[in-house]
Amino acid sequence: MRYLLIFSLLVTGVACRKRSYNTTDGSVTKTALLAAVTTADQYLLCAEQSQNRISIIDITNSTFFWDWKAAVNNNIPTGDAGWYNLPSEAKRVYNGLYVLMTASDGGIALIRQSSKKAVFFARGIGNMHSAELLPDGNIAAVSSDSNYIMIFRTDTASLPGSITWKKKFPDTAPHNVVWDRTRNVLWSAGQHKIYSLTYNNSCTSPNLTVSDSFALPAANAHDLFPVYG
Repeated sequence: MRYLLIFSLLVTGVACRKRSYNTTDGSVTKTALLAAVTTADQYLLCAEQSQNRISIIDITNSTFFWDWKAAVNNNIPTGDAGWYNLPSEAKRVYNGLYVLMTASDGGIALIRQSSKKAVFFARGIGNMHSAELLPDGNIAAVSSDSNYIMIFRTDTASLPGSITWKKKFPDTAPHNVVWDRTRNVLWSAGQHKIYSLTYNNSCTSPNLTVSDSFALPAANAHDLFPVYG
């Protein structure tokens, strides 16, 4: 669903989705934003579709103090910038020094936050909706339109990158991928079930195998995020 904006709290790692709020008309005030989180939480990482950008907001003063646009401050060629229209997800990775993002028009990028440069970028299949780092640094991603799960070999010396492995997802409309550090599996939910997938830990010949699945209490799962501890 391309109109959704995906939010993640930077400090706590809690995911929030923007559904009916409209920040352009002032209906969501600073007080309302602060009431939604604890005093220890200060920042929001946003996949913001109105301007096709990834942004960080300081919720204590409601200011945008960092943003990334493929067409503006990046090393992505002009002809490829359109891949990053309608961003669908953003995650902080590598101890918060990088941002991993996907976009509905197919783009995937690993961005160094300090320089706003994409150290890796590629184009996937269909509506790219979620991506996750695998233990060896490769990137797994899902397409919610084409029902593919895919792996990109993260080679920062060869850009743009390409899909190394792809396979039809066992369910329809996968919207998420999350690596489970405790169980060493990749989780992904489709329309009817959530699946755990085992990774073969091969950087050059990657493969994912479904190891288990669990029925969901309702259909059309969308976002998935770990709550550590």
